[in-house]
Amino acid sequence: MLFRSWSEPASGSANPIQFLSGATAADIDGENYNGGFLQVSLAAYNSGDSLSISNGNGFTLSGTALSLNGNVIGNIDATNNGSAKDLKINFVSALVTDQVIQDLMNQITYNSTSENPSQSGSMLTRSVTVTLNYGGNEGRSEEHTSELQSPCNLVCRLLL
Repeated sequence: MLFRSWSEPASGSANPIQFLSGATAADIDGENYNGGFLQVSLAAYNSGDSLSISNGNGFTLSGTALSLNGNVIGNIDATNNGSAKDLKINFVSALVTDQVIQDLMNQITYNSTSENPSQSGSMLTRSVTVTLNYGGNEGRSEEHTSELQSPCNLVCRLLL
């Protein structure tokens, strides 16, 4: 299990935390994730919860477009946009490789603008699941989706 602590703000927004550092990804039967997606899900959401991508490590988020070193590699899903719901990134580029996935997971953040993100102590932890869809896999017709779990240390709890 991977644990990252986050302090409940006295009022308003605290600093976002990056909580998936050290994650690994491997698509053994494909070269890239074009046509696939990465989805980060909390088991429960409160008003004000936000999952996002911090700029850095070559990544920039402009509106819903995610770029790596100036090249658009994906888009934030219109429905699962991280605002008190899952964050889903749909990949649109063959530039998305295992290393890019790993680097991107380091940039995923959690934040809350709520004055009571732990619901007065009733939600001190949150389970997090990361789902990775490999995409087309060079001509294979079926989709391949995996929930990344231990030993990758990606099913974790946010300590609020």
